[in-house]
Amino acid sequence: MKRLAQMLRIGYESPLTGETILSYDELILLLDYVFQQKYAIILGGDVLDANDQHTYLNWYYQPQESITRVENITQSCQAAKRYIQEMAEARSRHYVVVLDDALDPGVAVVWQEK
Repeated sequence: MKRLAQMLRIGYESPLTGETILSYDELILLLDYVFQQKYAIILGGDVLDANDQHTYLNWYYQPQESITRVENITQSCQAAKRYIQEMAEARSRHYVVVLDDALDPGVAVVWQEK
């Protein structure tokens, strides 16, 4: 996630946790990039308040082995956008996102096509 945020020149690193924190607009930019480039599956994310404190609101996407990686990327981006767009006060929140990005050191899942 850090590498992608640096490449897109978005977000900032939390001094407390080291997580990359995104604004609403930065998250939309990231989701659009991931969707268009088929970059990674969005495994989920956490919602933070304006002071970067965790709100315990979050979303997740469980990749499905019965569909392709590209289909999982598409569905995961749609799920993330749907969640944040339905949330009240979404624009005043900050976000932390988890990717399955094999190019980043914090890999959560490595996808293998069958």
